[in-house]
Amino acid sequence: WTYEVDGAKIRYLAAGETATETFDVTIADGHGGTATQALTATVTGENDPVEILWATTDPLTQVVLRTQDQGAVLEDNEPSLWLRSTVGTIYFADADVIDLHSIAVVKTSSSLRNTGSLLGNPGGEIIIADGDLMESAGALGAVRWTYQVDNQWIRYLNAGETATETFDLMIDDGMGSIKTVPI
Repeated sequence: WTYEVDGAKIRYLAAGETATETFDVTIADGHGGTATQALTATVTGENDPVEILWATTDPLTQVVLRTQDQGAVLEDNEPSLWLRSTVGTIYFADADVIDLHSIAVVKTSSSLRNTGSLLGNPGGEIIIADGDLMESAGALGAVRWTYQVDNQWIRYLNAGETATETFDLMIDDGMGSIKTVPI
């Protein structure tokens, strides 16, 4: 006998998670005798990768959501220590409904003057606060990020001059799939 199932119907199974289906098969001998046997098929799930959703529709509101992987701040001419910030959201999906995701952020580059030196400009940072990772079983996931930099570290920029900092935001499903998004 052969058992076939539509992969889309079992994609929710996480790595090692199983689902079974049992079928009763009856065989007749043609002389009034029958025999019934239960046949059980077990499907074992594999880890599905985290997917970044560059544009998706919220299933509840039908609003189109777009991943924001860029932001900008403006230097302020006031000689203050005010923080400058911008925010964005990365949308993701994971077919494995029991996976719990974690987030890590690493700065990969900076063109701000004197960044990286012991006494120099520390540059900005990406902050993922408590509550900024939003997910629910079988639904859309989102990570809200905030970039902030102390105004004193960007005040040297002249009108029209820009500096860029790049970060890798990594979404880990805890089962071996890590998706990296440059911000």
